[in-house]
Amino acid sequence: MCKRTRVLLSCQRAIGLSINYLLSILEESSLVLVFLASLSIVYWHKSRTIFRSLHGVILISGYIYAVIISEYTNHGSSNYYYWPFWGLLLLGLVVAGVSFTLFKGKRWVHSVHIFTLLSAAWLWLVGSMRIAHDWL
Repeated sequence: MCKRTRVLLSCQRAIGLSINYLLSILEESSLVLVFLASLSIVYWHKSRTIFRSLHGVILISGYIYAVIISEYTNHGSSNYYYWPFWGLLLLGLVVAGVSFTLFKGKRWVHSVHIFTLLSAAWLWLVGSMRIAHDWL
C-alpha cells in the first residue's frame, strides 16, 4: 500500500469521508492548497511572526471547513453554514493585507498576493459549491 493511500485511509477513518470524495478534493484544489501552504511557510521563514504568515493557513482552514460541513448539508441548506466559511476566507485576506503593510523590505515581494487573491476566489467558488451541493 502506497503512502498516499494510507494517508487517505486515515483521513477517511478520522472524518468519515469516502476515498472518492477525498480524491476529488485533492484533484480539484491540490495546486491551490500547496501554493497557500508554501506561502505561509515562506512568510513565516522571512518574518518569524505567526500573525504575518497565517493567511495561507487560514484560507486552507476555510476550505477544510467547507469540505467537512458539506457532509452535513444538502441542496438548499441554510445560509448559516456559509458564514464561518466566508468569514475564514475574509480573515485570510485581511491577514494578507496586514502582512503587506507590516512587511519591511521590498514591496515587489507582495506581488505573490495576486495569486493569493486568485486562490481565495477559487476556494470561495469550490467551497461554496461544495457546501451547497450545486456544481456548475
